[in-house]
Amino acid sequence: MSAFDGASAQIRGLSLENIASLARDRLGDASVIPLWFGEGDAPTPPFIAEAMQRAIAAGQVFYTHQNGVPELRETLSSYLSGLGARPIEPERITVTASGMNAIMLALQLTCEAGDNIVVVDPVWPNTAGMASLLGVEVRSARMDLGQGGWTIDPEKLARAIDARTRLVFFASPGNPTGAMIPIETQGEVLRLCRARGVWLLADEVYNRLAFGVHAAPTILDLASRKTV
Repeated sequence: MSAFDGASAQIRGLSLENIASLARDRLGDASVIPLWFGEGDAPTPPFIAEAMQRAIAAGQVFYTHQNGVPELRETLSSYLSGLGARPIEPERITVTASGMNAIMLALQLTCEAGDNIVVVDPVWPNTAGMASLLGVEVRSARMDLGQGGWTIDPEKLARAIDARTRLVFFASPGNPTGAMIPIETQGEVLRLCRARGVWLLADEVYNRLAFGVHAAPTILDLASRKTV
């Protein structure tokens, strides 16, 4: 009997992604440089590890505010406000267990079973997998690869949206392409989503991994404007 025999049909229907298969087969092999997952090659810096140890020793292990420790949200507010052109108030920040946990919550907030989302790809596969687990159809709006790198075709994206579409998802900078979507193109996507009445979910977890600039362009600089 398989450990998954009693699992839901959605779980049993999931397939192992290629990158996960690669990692599983070579994990722990000292002769391989592991570039499969989005993690650094250095352990947690001592000052962070020591602060965590002090917090545990001091008994900071109980439930806190639902949106996160207020002092942490204040610090994140200051940090994020320094990356873009608009301030990000602490009241608009929620601390989650991980990036994928945040994406899962966003999908649960905006979508119901039978809806669909449009994913701008190539992109890390977990978002599509999470949507599928929620009973949400995943549609692709694949970027074009040219001399200047990967680009979004707004017309192709528009064709993928229909009456059941609840959300458009893109990541910038993207994984695995490294594509950084120009702010002008992000504005086109935002205008399209507003015109069609769908949510826009932007994954900007790599926004500091941008060479030659302080940070990658952020949709937050546009989202507060009535017109873009």
